[in-house]
Amino acid sequence: MIWHKKELGNLAEIGDGNHSSKYPNSSEFISEGVPFIRSVNLVNGNIGDSDMKFISPEKHIQLLKGHLKTGDILFTNRGQIGKMAIVPKKYNNSNLNSQTAWIRSSEEVFNKYLYYQLGSNLVLGKIIDNTNGTALQQLTIKELKKISIPLPPFQEQQKIAEILSTVDAKIEVIDQQIIVTQELKQGLMQRLLTKGIGHTEFKDSPVGEIPMSWDVVELEKLVNPKRPIRYGIVQTGEYIENGIPCIRVVDFNNREFNKRTMITTSSEISNSYKTTILEEGDIVFPLRGRIGEVKLVNENAVGANLTRGIALISNSKKINPSYLYWQIRSNSVKKLIELEINGTTLKEVPIGGLKKILIPISSSEEQCKISAILNSVEGKLSVLEDKKTHYQELKQGLMQQLLTGKIRVKI
Repeated sequence: MIWHKKELGNLAEIGDGNHSSKYPNSSEFISEGVPFIRSVNLVNGNIGDSDMKFISPEKHIQLLKGHLKTGDILFTNRGQIGKMAIVPKKYNNSNLNSQTAWIRSSEEVFNKYLYYQLGSNLVLGKIIDNTNGTALQQLTIKELKKISIPLPPFQEQQKIAEILSTVDAKIEVIDQQIIVTQELKQGLMQRLLTKGIGHTEFKDSPVGEIPMSWDVVELEKLVNPKRPIRYGIVQTGEYIENGIPCIRVVDFNNREFNKRTMITTSSEISNSYKTTILEEGDIVFPLRGRIGEVKLVNENAVGANLTRGIALISNSKKINPSYLYWQIRSNSVKKLIELEINGTTLKEVPIGGLKKILIPISSSEEQCKISAILNSVEGKLSVLEDKKTHYQELKQGLMQQLLTGKIRVKI
């Protein structure tokens, strides 16, 4: 059967929460009652319980526009356009704030199919094109009703939604595994980097309670004296094409450094700043912007140099570089770093403050064991994140094919 298109307003009833003077003020929110769902509660396609507000049954009756039913699609039409969720039974007869629209499917369209269409590049792209406003983006209910939706037969809609839901379920399982693994990593970091392995006697130190056999040493005493802690120097006017890669703060967005995406400078300029040419085992530390998101230099970044705003903590052979990397990432060291942060518009760690950060030091053997445990958990996280990326890309590919009719499903 041939697909056709219909405007959303002909496929669903659409409304939003109350905008009137009856809208609840802060004093009218209560600890228990009727859930009052806001755009902030829409997280990863679900309605999150975290930071849920509640109103009284009496207030709920006053706010008739925002009454929700199971199966309604929620769609943020102000601020961050396009956050969505489908109302589960748990939130039947809840209420809705004024920044989110509810979309109630007719018998002609399967609600889960409509949910995926509204989130597709084809439809969502058109929606974003229709948004207006500068400080606050807004898509009116009138404009939302005009959005054109590709429509196959109802049974095909159900089959498409079933396929995409299967992939979503897999992503959700991986998300839960990532959360559990992240919690495990945080717990292990807290315990191993302050209590070590198998210790029974502890002492007070400037960084808190640590094993009796451990020491506390200033960071600058752990680096290679020939390559002391210092700023990167390469600056904008020294960039060229096809030269020596240079790390910027923006490169910390990626899980690993990638020389192919870095800016470059000439070999002459890089060599003039030879003390910041990266070696394996070095640690790089953003002093502004992404403070605390340190990275341990591996083969992907060896030979690169540093731009301004990034500090080099060189590999001295006095300490296991992986252990030092984990200690710098630990909560106890982060708290010390926060004490050194200054500035209002641009927060920055002064290089002198970074040099004086205190690092708990265990024996070389214990450093290796602690690093191995934490690296193993980090490796598991990387595998899970790669799996999630794979299924997200699979979902996008399926949406592109199934929601446009390029590939038809058997009914």
